[in-house]
Amino acid sequence: MLKTDMSNYSTTHQNTQQAKKVVGNLTGKHYNYLRFDRKIPRHWVVANFESITQKKAKEMGFSAPSDGILLKSALPSLQNQFRPDNPKVEKRTDGTERATKYVTPYGCEIDAMLPNHPEYPNFWLHGDELKKHCWSIDDRFYILITEGFIDALTLFCHSPKSTSNKK
Repeated sequence: MLKTDMSNYSTTHQNTQQAKKVVGNLTGKHYNYLRFDRKIPRHWVVANFESITQKKAKEMGFSAPSDGILLKSALPSLQNQFRPDNPKVEKRTDGTERATKYVTPYGCEIDAMLPNHPEYPNFWLHGDELKKHCWSIDDRFYILITEGFIDALTLFCHSPKSTSNKK
């Protein structure tokens, strides 16, 4: 084996080993993406995401072109989504391409996804606990709504209203 081949082998081997490392139910690759690229605190990442295989994703009803990340919504919502590592790319009639980054299971009604609070498992079911974390204006409580589970989670876990915004 040439020295350049050995160097390349070593890098490939290291990348493979890093991807196999597990934090909670996440591979190292998925954990690093959520924790460092998306800046979500560790305990929020572990509470809301899981690495799953393409086979498991298909068994759950997702059209899964690859392995990926399961975005887990809290009860009472029954909505989950899947973020494939290699999203399906569709060619539009105007010649542009669009990647389907997030997938909902076949036949599933679209519902709001609610982040799992790492310290309060039944967070969304208990009004008094929920009020402690809501924005309050003139004694009325408000929940912020965004498009995108990861965006909502990032906003929520870094909010001054969150008791769990540790890094």
